[in-house]
Amino acid sequence: MKYAIKLDKTKRALANKCEIKRLSEKTLFLTQSVKPKIRIKHFYKLSKLNGEQSKIRNKCVITGRSRSVYRFCKLSRIKFRELASAGVLPGIKKAIW
Repeated sequence: MKYAIKLDKTKRALANKCEIKRLSEKTLFLTQSVKPKIRIKHFYKLSKLNGEQSKIRNKCVITGRSRSVYRFCKLSRIKFRELASAGVLPGIKKAIW
C-alpha cells in the first residue's frame, strides 16, 4: 500500500508541474487564428506531455484504498469511521436527533 500512496503523490506532482504547459499548448492548438501547421505541431506536443489530470485517482492517505474515499478529508470510509469514533478528527461528531 505504501507504493500506491507514493505513486499517487508522484502523479499529482507531475500533473501540477505540467499543468501550465498543458494549458498553453491546448490554447495554441484550439486557436482558430493560428496556421494549421502550427496547430498540428502543438497538438503533437500536447499528446507527448505527461501528467494528465484524468490519471489521478483519489486514494486514502493512510491506507491507499481507492474506493469510497471522502474528498474533504482524503480518507476512506473505514478509516474515517475509526478516527471519528476515536475523536481524532476535529469538528466531527456522531449525529444525534
